[in-house]
Amino acid sequence: MPGLDLAVALAYIAALVADVAHQLAASILEHRAAEMRANGVGPELSGEAWLDDQQLIRRVRYTIKLGSASGGGSMIVTADFSALGEPVAIDIPDAADVTNAEDVLD
Repeated sequence: MPGLDLAVALAYIAALVADVAHQLAASILEHRAAEMRANGVGPELSGEAWLDDQQLIRRVRYTIKLGSASGGGSMIVTADFSALGEPVAIDIPDAADVTNAEDVLD
């Protein structure tokens, strides 16, 4: 049996990871869109994801076109991801500083 070409194997694995990341991002977008439509936010949600050289998601951007129940218009939400795999410290805000997104959109 001939030897395995490591570069070809790694390229194949990278392509598989990129495909899974794309499918995951699409699934998350559709799930969020369904939730938002159910809450009258819709009717449209689109998004983009940026991958780095290791096929890790580094940025996602959602464009949300608000339905008439939410006053129309649109909203863009961007999230950047860095220091992947490193520990994080999270400061939980006081309850008085927290607002439920559904209350804002009603």
